[in-house]
Amino acid sequence: MNAVREFPPNPHALVVHTDSLVTDEIVETYLAGSPAPPVVWIRAVLALAGVRVLSLNAYKVRLQKQKGARWDGIMRPFERILCDGLDIKRLSDLVEVESRSRRFAWHGRPLARCVYEGKRQALENPLAGDLFAIPGVAEVILDGHEIEVCKCPLRAWREMAPAIARRLANVSDARDPGH
Repeated sequence: MNAVREFPPNPHALVVHTDSLVTDEIVETYLAGSPAPPVVWIRAVLALAGVRVLSLNAYKVRLQKQKGARWDGIMRPFERILCDGLDIKRLSDLVEVESRSRRFAWHGRPLARCVYEGKRQALENPLAGDLFAIPGVAEVILDGHEIEVCKCPLRAWREMAPAIARRLANVSDARDPGH
């Protein structure tokens, strides 16, 4: 697995994006000091001084530190634990080269607006479930005659867009993906 780190606008947060699925859920959230999570590496991260919250999404891990904590005391041990726990071979800084989301036209019946943020949640809808089966799909938004797909930053649209287009072309209206 490969990963990239990103410091979002929140100065207390660090996001690590991966090229492999981290969880099927919309989000898994673990608070420092709460009952021990079942996964060893998550327990190790939460035991680090200064860590407040660890959240897992489809293709990302988000760490939030306590307000008074300093990154220089958390960053190295966190990255070591994360790389060991998720078998990350390479961790580098995020360099965005393309948009994380892309809109695709839908030519079937208009779709009710629905947002799917996790693979398990997407199973509620055949179309969203089909799209989440494509590696790198992190979110699907169905809305009218448009489908917005958000990807993990380590995947390229040149690889994903043809697979998405094929899935959309193969879905028939008979499956009623909007409900």
